[in-house]
Amino acid sequence: MELGTEHIVLKGLNDGEFVEFKGITTLDELKTHIVNSYFPLCSSCNARGHCEYELRREPCQMLVKVLDNFVDMNIRSIDTSNGFDLSRFIEITISLVDIIYNAENLKWMYLDDYYNVYLESVHPKLTLGYVSDLLVDLSKLNQSYRVVKTDRVKKFVVIVEGDSEEICLPSVFDSLDVIGVIYARRNSVRFVNIKGKDSLQKSKIADILTKYREDDISYFIIMDNDDSVEGYINDLKRADLVSDENYLIWENKFEDNFSEEIIIGLLQQIEPAIFNEVSIAEVVKINSDKNDIAKSVEKALANKGINLNFDDYKKPIAKILSTSISKELRLSRNNARGFFDANITPTSVTYKDFVEKIRKVTIYINRISKEFHVVSI
Repeated sequence: MELGTEHIVLKGLNDGEFVEFKGITTLDELKTHIVNSYFPLCSSCNARGHCEYELRREPCQMLVKVLDNFVDMNIRSIDTSNGFDLSRFIEITISLVDIIYNAENLKWMYLDDYYNVYLESVHPKLTLGYVSDLLVDLSKLNQSYRVVKTDRVKKFVVIVEGDSEEICLPSVFDSLDVIGVIYARRNSVRFVNIKGKDSLQKSKIADILTKYREDDISYFIIMDNDDSVEGYINDLKRADLVSDENYLIWENKFEDNFSEEIIIGLLQQIEPAIFNEVSIAEVVKINSDKNDIAKSVEKALANKGINLNFDDYKKPIAKILSTSISKELRLSRNNARGFFDANITPTSVTYKDFVEKIRKVTIYINRISKEFHVVSI
């Protein structure tokens, strides 16, 4: 993160005093400089003796924690390389610290026994002083906070290799608490379907991750498996385009994530006149050799003199799976009284293995989103 501190000079605590920020290159250095230049003394606070952060040492540890968290949670909402924006952000931080300090002093002035037994005569003056300082700092914070972008959106792109994933996965992601798939309120999650033959698909993925890559977007890849995938992924890793958490490889193809019973059951819903001719046991037997549900179904039907292309049924299968999986995930979050409970982790019994594979990706997306410190409005 580049910090545009070169020309930042701000007023200090005392009249005629100025604080330079030139030469500060890291957030830790910035925090330390603010603490050393602007923090009030712990020993001068009315909360001493009551504060849970009081460690009998300077500076005030409560305010240090406030500063640390405030900077971490807001710094990415500004252009840190812009000296003006960064100077306003520093002013925000200083104002926030002052606001909390003065509010604590005002509060404990009326809670501390000493102040309310011996110091009656100074209460009006102290109260007015704290309130005046609070109003000034609140005004400063309000003015300076305009440089902070409160409508930030973290963007994700999930690259998939076929229509099935593009149709099925969005609602599953949404049911696993990934925000921004259906309604781009806080995050924006977009699925990009790379169509074409294997070699062309891999070329397109490489282009997205290199030529058309955007710095503020996190990319994920979900791919079918074949003999070339391992080497291809290793090439992407060596080029620092993906990490171990940025991709998911099916054991074979999308439909092979589901049992023969589930796939045949769906096909019988879609076109019973044809697929009622196929027994699950027969497909299981064929698939034990082929390990490819599509080819196994085609083979089972060919044995009965029926020729068809399994690819023609992938979209309707994906649509039913999308609805069924999402419904099961939502219902799993109902509590004992039958009401939805967001604290219950969504689970699936029918599609357990598939959901757990997807959950790894959704957990990572949610973690990145939280690390991005998205401001929700």
